[in-house]
Amino acid sequence: MPHMIIRMLEGINAEQKKKLVEDTCLAITGGRSPRPGHRMRMAYELYEIPATHLAKGGEFRSGSPLSAYLISFLPAEVADEERAVIAKDATAAIAKNLGCPLEEVQVEFMDLYPENVAHGGVLSV
Repeated sequence: MPHMIIRMLEGINAEQKKKLVEDTCLAITGGRSPRPGHRMRMAYELYEIPATHLAKGGEFRSGSPLSAYLISFLPAEVADEERAVIAKDATAAIAKNLGCPLEEVQVEFMDLYPENVAHGGVLSV
């Protein structure tokens, strides 16, 4: 199951967050599901960062939008060639929903290996 972590400057309302989650889900899945008639299972974490807690180049980011987006996959879940498409589509969805330039969106991919993941105290392998 893909796991998304989205970090952004505070001030996003509930409707914007809902649309952000919907659009990024479509960007990740390409609108397809592993089984017809089912939605892809994804976990989201949304973090709002106060502008006074984020600086770049020695200056605080007040008034400047920010988004950092981390996508975690099990290695077999997405082929390498799909990552470029996912990065492009996810960046566009985030920029549109947060009203920031594409250049302000950072997408990171992190592979989760089953031997490093546990659910309910039991390793996934």
